[in-house]
Amino acid sequence: MLGDVQGKGLPAVEAASLLLGSFREAAYTAPDLPAIAQRLEASMARYAERAPESEAADRFSTVLLAEVPDDRPVIRLLSCGHPAPVVQRDGAVETVELTAPSVPVHLPVPVDAPFTVEEVPFGPGDRLLMFTDGVTETRDARGAFYPLEQRLAAWADEPADRIPGLLREDLDRFGAHGLEDDTTALLLVRDGAGGTVPRLPSPPRAVAV
Repeated sequence: MLGDVQGKGLPAVEAASLLLGSFREAAYTAPDLPAIAQRLEASMARYAERAPESEAADRFSTVLLAEVPDDRPVIRLLSCGHPAPVVQRDGAVETVELTAPSVPVHLPVPVDAPFTVEEVPFGPGDRLLMFTDGVTETRDARGAFYPLEQRLAAWADEPADRIPGLLREDLDRFGAHGLEDDTTALLLVRDGAGGTVPRLPSPPRAVAV
């Protein structure tokens, strides 16, 4: 799970802690990503009922959930209003198309549509970058947004463990005033080399900014 809570300060930290605790519990028992998303919603709603005076009870959060099965070369994604991740495959970089993202968690609007899971190819050697909007909304002195896809394409031959550090340094240089917004990124990597012989992909590993 990667998420971004509305606002800053202690109420935002409290809301983030509630969501993270709910996710860690649900990830062991929930049957799929929609069930996890439902539990995140339920946890925030229950907290708002029990502590309506808390500022954290009014905060919503964008969330991106990811599931990487061990037996298939895919990654499953569910977005609750969160920016779509970027995938790097065979040197090419593109933003994942999320066809039906849900609204953010605990947004005070009715949620009638079911949660939609997107399944994206994710084979040996592929990388997927999940990030908060502080990455793509960083602007330079001329007001141009940070060109994330272009940068990742230029780093295609870099070891995965170097990408988060390169990203952080580049964002700090690119931004007109450095890094001004909360910025988090998580790189998922499917280890192993490709080939023509069918094989089970290796488990993914993660490195973070």
